[in-house]
Amino acid sequence: NVPGGNSCDAFYSSGLGISLDGTTVVGMGWENCSVEAFYWNSIDNIFGLGQLNGNSTKAQAVNSNGSIIGGWAQNNSGTRQSCIWDINGNSTLIGSLSPWSDAGEVTAFTEDGSKIIGFGASTGNNTEAYMAIEGALGLYQFFGLGLPSNSSKSMAFDISENNIIVGQYLYNWPTDYRASIWTEELGTMIDFHDYLESLGIDNLSSWTFLKAHCISNDGTIISGTALNSFGSWVAFIIDLEDELGNNLLGDI
Repeated sequence: NVPGGNSCDAFYSSGLGISLDGTTVVGMGWENCSVEAFYWNSIDNIFGLGQLNGNSTKAQAVNSNGSIIGGWAQNNSGTRQSCIWDINGNSTLIGSLSPWSDAGEVTAFTEDGSKIIGFGASTGNNTEAYMAIEGALGLYQFFGLGLPSNSSKSMAFDISENNIIVGQYLYNWPTDYRASIWTEELGTMIDFHDYLESLGIDNLSSWTFLKAHCISNDGTIISGTALNSFGSWVAFIIDLEDELGNNLLGDI
């Protein structure tokens, strides 16, 4: 656990992400029923990244070599804010799409850490998936990834190296979610099932795609969670290389 940590009921610590080179694990440790973000490697063992003014933090994303870590940090009112750390524990609250609220979470990076994805406050009461890039003076430029039709919430969970982003959106209030996808060509998040049908995959009537959680670096293999024809939650992996041919997603 993190230094000074202890258990909360049966909880002690959780590993939530790992770098591509396998050297760095990120997660959270419990301390008096609040949590603190950490990273682990073979040199430092568990390194606590600290809390924000005594409030909980969580690390759930890391770039390929473990040099940049992402997640959230709570403020005094309990709002989770998109946060990144370096390996020395220095934290940065990167902001959000909204001028009125910094609510959000970092969920993934490109390999070099230059592009950050997550979700957070947007216009009105909406929550929107975002991509953020560091600009001048250390400020971050946010790009909203859009909301599928009639939805008030979209979330991004992973990004390929050719800028395809997968995630989830609120299909039917309050807790009915569906998988979603964003590409440069689409310009907005759309329903993943609809996207697959647009590629000519038409034998999907027995599948309900709930969450697209991971994508390969070339954007051709996607995995997540779905409901099958029996109503059971199952993992799915779909390979789109044949459908995409030479026109790989993001190469536009």
